[in-house]
Order: sequence, then structure tokens, then C-alpha cells
Amino acid sequence: LWRNSFSTVAKHHFVSLARNPRIHRFRFTNAMLNERLDQWGYFSIGSASGFFSADGYKNNQVEFGIDPQNLKHFPTYLDGSIDHQFKNQYNINDLRISHALVNVVLESNYERLVEQSNLEDYTWRVPFITEKTAKAFALGQIPLILGPRRQVALTKELGFDLFEDIIDVSYDSELDPNLRIKLFTNSLKKFIDSNPVETLQDLKTKLMPRFTKNHQLAQQFCYNTITEEIKQTLKRL
Repeated sequence: LWRNSFSTVAKHHFVSLARNPRIHRFRFTNAMLNERLDQWGYFSIGSASGFFSADGYKNNQVEFGIDPQNLKHFPTYLDGSIDHQFKNQYNINDLRISHALVNVVLESNYERLVEQSNLEDYTWRVPFITEKTAKAFALGQIPLILGPRRQVALTKELGFDLFEDIIDVSYDSELDPNLRIKLFTNSLKKFIDSNPVETLQDLKTKLMPRFTKNHQLAQQFCYNTITEEIKQTLKRL
């Protein structure tokens, strides 16, 4: 995926992409809007087609954790709706995506937040990496990752640089999953407050060797995994 997609440009603070409706994504986006951080980046929420109309969000706003003043943002499309075949799910040609310095990664997996909810796949509650995190490495961005407890720590154990000197990742050890979302939002806010927009390109350039190493490591994992899967398949033939 995303060959030749590595970006050397940083023009805004962040991008946050959320296709499928999941409660931890709703609650982060709601908190982000309450802090008025949307003026410093771009986001999508619920961009998969066929899940909810605006009335669907309104009727479930308490369960989803959406404040009344923010309902107008659900759903929000950045580069269009994603159809059921997901044909454009991996399209990152939009410069609003590639020119962000931080990629706010709202991973697919998270702890259960509401006992009776058909939006939460209860088998997806442990840390694991999807294309959402890989996208940040492919683009040469700082990943700010929200997932189950220790999602960040375990990603770091794989060898990836998660820029802890620039991004506060202390939220990753928080036991309370709702409080973790709040701390995660605060981490994004602290990054924005500490880095004026006119300094972002210089910071991107300074960090380029670290972005390159993450990109190379992600490629290495991809190629080695594919090779091993092919070997195992051939053995079974």
C-alpha cells in the first residue's frame, strides 16, 4: 500500500480519519471539537456509507458521547464517502491528509465503553496494528495512537519511533478507557499549543531521518510478513 506516498511537507498540525463508526472515535472527535482543535487540522468521522444518517447520531447521542452542539459534525467527510467495496478507503492523495505533521490514529480496537452497543466488536479489545497506524509510517508522520491500554508501548516494542520527546504518550498507561480518551485529546492540544503552525515545516525537516527509519521498518515488516505467508502457503500445497 501507498508506495511513493512519503511526504516531506507539513502545512497543518494533524489529520484524523475515522471511516467506521466506533464509540471511542465519536468520543475523541467530540472532545476535539469541544477544545476547538479542528481549526488546526482536518478530520472525518463516520465516512463509511450506509451506517448512520444524521438522525441516527441524534437518536444515539448519549450512548455515543456526542454533545448537542457537535451533532452537526456527525458524519463529516474529508475526501468523500467510503462505499461498501472500500474502493477508495486507501486513497491518500488528498493533501489535507499527506500535509499533516501528526496523524491522529483512532485504531479499530478499543475497550468496551457501553455495555449494550452494536457498534463495538467485543473481540477487538486487545492492542494490534492495522493500516491506520501503518498509514502514518508510510506518509512520514508522527503517529498519535488511540487504542487499548499499552497500544503505544507495544508498537514501540516493535522498534518504531513514536516521538515521545514531542508527543505526550502518558495516556497510554491509563486504565480508565474514558479518561484515556480525555488524556489523548489533551496530548494533541499540548502539541498544537507548543508548535505554532509556522514552525511545522522546520520540525518536519528536522525529524526527517526518524520518519525515514519508521518508513523503512514498516516496509521491512510488510515484506517479511508477506514472504513468510507465501512460504507457509507453499508448504501446504
